[in-house]
Amino acid sequence: MISTFRKALYILYKKDICVLCAILCILHLFLAPWAFYFSYDFVTCYHLCAALFTVLMILYSRTNSPYAMFMLMDVETMVYGFVMTAKYGSPMGAEILSIGIMSYLFVLVIISNKKSMSAILPITITTNAVIIMLAFKYKNSLSTATPVPDLFYTVHNTACSLAGLLSILFAAMQTRQKIKRYHLKTKNRENYLIFSANHDALTKILNRRKFISILREYQSNDAHKNSDFAIAIFDIDGFKKINDIQGHDCGDLILHDMAQLIKQHLPKTTVFARWGGEEFIIFFTSNVKTAHRVLEDIRSTVDLHPFIFNKKPVKVSITIGLSNPGNPDTFAMQLIEADKNLMYGKQNGKNQVVTTGDTK
Repeated sequence: MISTFRKALYILYKKDICVLCAILCILHLFLAPWAFYFSYDFVTCYHLCAALFTVLMILYSRTNSPYAMFMLMDVETMVYGFVMTAKYGSPMGAEILSIGIMSYLFVLVIISNKKSMSAILPITITTNAVIIMLAFKYKNSLSTATPVPDLFYTVHNTACSLAGLLSILFAAMQTRQKIKRYHLKTKNRENYLIFSANHDALTKILNRRKFISILREYQSNDAHKNSDFAIAIFDIDGFKKINDIQGHDCGDLILHDMAQLIKQHLPKTTVFARWGGEEFIIFFTSNVKTAHRVLEDIRSTVDLHPFIFNKKPVKVSITIGLSNPGNPDTFAMQLIEADKNLMYGKQNGKNQVVTTGDTK
C-alpha cells in the first residue's frame, strides 16, 4: 500500500498529464453530487470546480503545453457533462464550464510564458477562496427559490464572455504568429533548397547544371540570336601541387576565396559558375574585346592577391581560355574552343588569357 502511494506521488511529481486528467475527473464527479446534495445551484458547482481547476492548471502549465491543457479540460468537461446527465438528468454546470474554458486557455498561455509563479499562484488561490466563500454565502435553500441576485449572474456571465472573447483573440493572434513563422520557415527552407540545387557548396557560385540551363535558355531566346557573347574557361595553375604540399584545406580555401574575388570584378551581366574541380567558366553577354579586357583584369587581380593559409601567403595564378565566336557556332562548339585555348595556355607559360587568334 505504501509503495503504491509512493509510486502515485512519483507520477504526480513527474506531472503526468494522464494522471492529472484522472484527478480532475474524480474531483469534478465528487464535487458535483456533493453540491447537488447540499442544494447548491449549478453556478456554485461551477465555481467550486473552476477554483480547483485553475490552481491545478497553473501548477501543471509550466511543464505542459497550454493548448494540451486546454484540450484536457475540454475533454474532461464533456465526460463530466455526459456522466451527470445520465445519472441526475442535468449537466450540472458543464455548459458554463465549457464556455469558461476559453478563459482558462488565455490564463494558461500567459502563465506559461512566465518564469516565476511566486506571485501568480498566491493571488489565484486567494481569489478562488473568495469565490468559494461567496458561493457558500449564496447557498440555495431547500426550496426551489434561488437567493442569488440577478446581478451576480450578470457579472459572472459578462466576465466569462469577455474572458472568452479575449482568449479567442489572443489564441487567434498566437495562431497567426505561428502560421507566419511556419510560412517563413518553409519559405527559407525552400529558398535554401533552391540555392543548394543551383550553387556549388564550396564556392557559393553557380554550379555546372545551372550554368548549362542558363545557356540553353539564352540560346533558345530569339532576341539573342544576333547578340555578342563569349565564353571563357579557366583553372588554377599548379592546383594539384598546392593540394599536395599545403593540403586540401588550403585548396578549398583558395577555391572559395578566388571565386568570391573574381565575382566582385565581373560585370553584372555575366554568368559565373564552377565547371568542375579547379575549373571555372564565365559567359559574357558582350563582344570578345570587352571580355578579354575583363579577363585580363581578373588574371592580374588573382596574380597579385595575397591568399593566406595558416598565416602564410600562397602564390596563385590562373590560365584562361576565351572563345571567339566569329560565326554563329553553337554553344557546345564555343565550349570546346575555350577549352582548347585553355590547354594551349597551360602548355605555353600559364598565367595568361588565350583567345583563338593567339593559338595560330
